[in-house]
Amino acid sequence: MLLQKKGGNEDIRTMLNYFQNSRKENATDKATEELNEIVEQVRNLPEVRNEYMTLGDIIDCERNEASEKTLISCILTYFKKQGDIPTGLVEKLEETEDAAQLQSWYELALETKEVTEFMRLIGCNLL
Repeated sequence: MLLQKKGGNEDIRTMLNYFQNSRKENATDKATEELNEIVEQVRNLPEVRNEYMTLGDIIDCERNEASEKTLISCILTYFKKQGDIPTGLVEKLEETEDAAQLQSWYELALETKEVTEFMRLIGCNLL
């Protein structure tokens, strides 16, 4: 008599493990990797994004957004001493969601004396 393991064969156990915790690190074979790609696409849809986020994910997301807003504020404050901030610069900064890019631009801003030069360096329309 053959002893049966819980979950059937290895492929079924792998799939069940992935269903139990749908994370990239649990996608350990071709079938679960393909399924994980689909799950990630769905998770990133705005209308379902928050439903799939864990508390840790939400905290990380909020922290990143706060960091981005702080960097934008610092860049704009630095150039406000020169007068009005061009609308194009505000838009360029606010459409950038990459905190590392904003950090890089902040450091560049500190090395740049004029707002128009900074805008040129980051590829921002001067209009």
